[in-house]
Amino acid sequence: MTLPKSSDTNEFAWLTSARDDAAVELLEAALSAGISPRHVIVVARPGARVRQIERLCNTAKISFCSMAPPAKVPTHAAAWLEGIPDQTVRQDVQERLVRSEFDRRLLKELLAAKCRVVMMVGYMRMVTSVLRSGSVLVLNLHPSPPQGPVGKWQDVIWSSIAIRARLAGAMIHVATDDPDRGPVLSYCTVGIDDNELSPLWKGLDVELASKNLDEIARERGEAHPLFRSIRQRQFLREGPLIIATLRRLIRGELKIEGQSADGLCLNEDVERIVAGFES
Repeated sequence: MTLPKSSDTNEFAWLTSARDDAAVELLEAALSAGISPRHVIVVARPGARVRQIERLCNTAKISFCSMAPPAKVPTHAAAWLEGIPDQTVRQDVQERLVRSEFDRRLLKELLAAKCRVVMMVGYMRMVTSVLRSGSVLVLNLHPSPPQGPVGKWQDVIWSSIAIRARLAGAMIHVATDDPDRGPVLSYCTVGIDDNELSPLWKGLDVELASKNLDEIARERGEAHPLFRSIRQRQFLREGPLIIATLRRLIRGELKIEGQSADGLCLNEDVERIVAGFES
């Protein structure tokens, strides 16, 4: 599959759940670098972050849409669901119906905005085949290199610590039925086993003498110094990776076919942006 080519970013939509401050910071970084999506969609209940994102869009003159998270089963399916005797099966079918119905709304919104590509940035929700219908290309930012840990960013970092990973990073891939494992467009990496972090790894080893990693994660969470340092290095490169990837996508330089299964390594592009040599 050859990815869409455009002379500008007007065909892109930006989709987020605004779960944390990173959702605002990543959009700010993209806008500062001249990456202006045609449309921004926030799927979240009203709150401070939603208002921040809306203000960013208003300032940049970008269309904005806020949608409440999916909650209700479609009316036409409610009675049918009641006929499923097994509660576990009924709940699974109900969740699938809710997601599919919501994705129909999302697809309608994207097509109305004339967006061919949607970039999920901290969307934190599974998308169904309804949204991946072929009318739009759904891209996801995932906070690990190709073949790295899957799941939420917190889980990714603890998994990286558990396996003593040498590298952290991020990738942009096509959303598929296999969570965080779709075809990779681009990625970047950063070392997490250097001299600067060595004392933190040693500190973890001291803790592990009396507790297992799950206990440490529960007790200290995101405040753990090793966790925090890895996250800082990884997150610092998420915005630059989005910027570098969208720039190359616009120029028609990214393809899925004929490319490495792990996508294109954009370490040089990303590090230039991180160092401030390119904005």
